[in-house]
This record gives sequence, structure tokens and C-alpha cells, in this order.
Amino acid sequence: MFVWHGRLYVVRQVLNSWSERVPWWRSTVQPDPPVGAVPERGDHRVWRVEASPGRALGTATYDLACVPPPPLAGHLRPTWTLIRVAD
Repeated sequence: MFVWHGRLYVVRQVLNSWSERVPWWRSTVQPDPPVGAVPERGDHRVWRVEASPGRALGTATYDLACVPPPPLAGHLRPTWTLIRVAD
């Protein structure tokens, strides 16, 4: 499950998953993260899923990225981000 635009989506099926590297140019042009934010790391895992916002509504394909916390941040959980939508 994930929330997007204030609506709860239920994952119906995992279609694929892979690792992606953050493009090198993103790390050089982005400003430093705000205080307390987890800086972006070099790799993240992407999950392509089929999900819907309810039983009566149709499904669509979503790519969700999971960025793990830094190695010594034991209390932090991975960060999930919606990176692509294909209706």
C-alpha cells in the first residue's frame, strides 16, 4: 500500500524490480539536503507494481523507489518515493 495525492493505493501485483543508480549530475547540481534529511545515496531499488485506489477503480502501473537509510542510522527506515506512473 502507498498514499498518493491523499488517496490510498493497494498493490495488486509486483511486476518487476531492479537497481538504479542516481545519475551523477543530480548529485552535483542539487543543493545540500535540509538539516535532518537523509542525503540521497548512489543506488536505490525500484519496484514496478500494479496498483489501484479501490476495488471499483482500474489498476495502473507505478514505479516505487526504495532508498535505504545510511549504514549507521539504525533507527531510520527506508524512504519510498513514487518515481513513475503509467496509466
